[in-house]
Amino acid sequence: MDNVARRVSSNFFWLFTRDIIFRSAVFFGTLYIARVLGTAEFGLFSFAMAVSYSISIVVDLGVSLYGTREVARSLDKTKELLSVLNSLRFLASILTFSALFLVLTLAHVPPHKKSVLLAAGLYIIAYALSPDWLLRGTETMKYLSIGNLMMAFTFLPSIFFLVKDPGDTTWAAFLWSLSSFFGSVAMIYLLWKKLGIKFFFTFSLSKWKEHFKELIYFTLIGLLTRAYIYLPVLLLGFLVTPKEVGIFSASHRFYLLITVNFALPRAFYPVLASLHQDIEAFKKAQYNFQKIMIAIGLPLGVGGTVLAKDIIGLLYGNSYLEGADVLKIIIWAVSITFIRMTYGQSLLVLGLQRFHALATGMGILITFILYLLLIPIYGIYGAALGMTFGEITILFIMAIAFSKRVYKSNPFDIYFLKVCIVCAFMGVVIKTVDVNIVIRLILGVLSYGILAMVLGIMNRKDILGFYSNIISNRKKE
Repeated sequence: MDNVARRVSSNFFWLFTRDIIFRSAVFFGTLYIARVLGTAEFGLFSFAMAVSYSISIVVDLGVSLYGTREVARSLDKTKELLSVLNSLRFLASILTFSALFLVLTLAHVPPHKKSVLLAAGLYIIAYALSPDWLLRGTETMKYLSIGNLMMAFTFLPSIFFLVKDPGDTTWAAFLWSLSSFFGSVAMIYLLWKKLGIKFFFTFSLSKWKEHFKELIYFTLIGLLTRAYIYLPVLLLGFLVTPKEVGIFSASHRFYLLITVNFALPRAFYPVLASLHQDIEAFKKAQYNFQKIMIAIGLPLGVGGTVLAKDIIGLLYGNSYLEGADVLKIIIWAVSITFIRMTYGQSLLVLGLQRFHALATGMGILITFILYLLLIPIYGIYGAALGMTFGEITILFIMAIAFSKRVYKSNPFDIYFLKVCIVCAFMGVVIKTVDVNIVIRLILGVLSYGILAMVLGIMNRKDILGFYSNIISNRKKE
């Protein structure tokens, strides 16, 4: 298990570094866009990005998950997999963007809305070129981080210079797509220069057919997962005003920021994939994965509920304060997602992707029904409730599938109870202390950390071990 801990620590270090800089840059860039564009135009911007992200999973064709797993299992196939799978994605992206342009033209979409949707749609092509899945599979996360940082450092300065008022929504969408393209090119260059892996466009129906059977399941999973994530924004775009979409999106961004591409699941994924034939080692790694995700997810739920109004007001301004109650609901979807990921990732690496697809599909169906029932009555709050109950459904079905097909796993044990106690204490601290939000956050983290040490949720040995693994890996690299 020492090797597992070392690998996860190394993966986490680079992914967390990437998250701190890249995701922070993108998040604060989005905050700037939200303030400059105003609620209505930010609603249009968010809708366009949701459309683009949703379509991109069609372009992905399951490569992100399938390719990572296959590379982790067979490193000798890396070069062939890159050319074959990324070429398939690139061709799909050209055809898909062309279809998007045709649909928007034939549908007579208003010019401004059409330009924003097309500018955001260019992201599809940039995404298709990205070899991020291969870098995760080979566990060379530092090059993934560098590529993402290139994207962040392109996006942030450009919007500050070119996005100045509500009329610049198209510019904001285009700059996001352009920065994604620079990030993808940077990763392709690093693969060539640092790992000697070159990308060549390969048009081969026979080679694509070899992977087709597996890709079907992963494509379905990707479609369902991405549809679930962006479904509330897409539906709200048709059912409520752009201003309400903007207010909802302010809180929805927290869900995206924290859950989508979160570092820990991505750090564990290739490691779990490499342990698929050693069930005992897999059990230990999977259980540790669950413990960590619970210890992070539950305090986020409690802290986000208590501080929702302060967070929205501080980051987005008073015009978005209506979204505070939305955040109080959505933040619990984050906590549930963290636990759900431990089952979802495990099902995928064990080749049980059909059960993952079944659970996600049933969850989306129930969530969609809830949206149709709740949004007309409760508006954006109904969307938040539907989203959270959808996560509960997916978690429940995945846990059953995992217990039936792999082994019985129950994350709600004494460890879970201890985390609940610590979270309740932390919630009382940040609720009763009457100081500014920054101090309350610091006090909350300290109170959680101290009591967690006392109750044995975390210990000094584990923390020092994790730190030493990271340091030793940095010296080797």
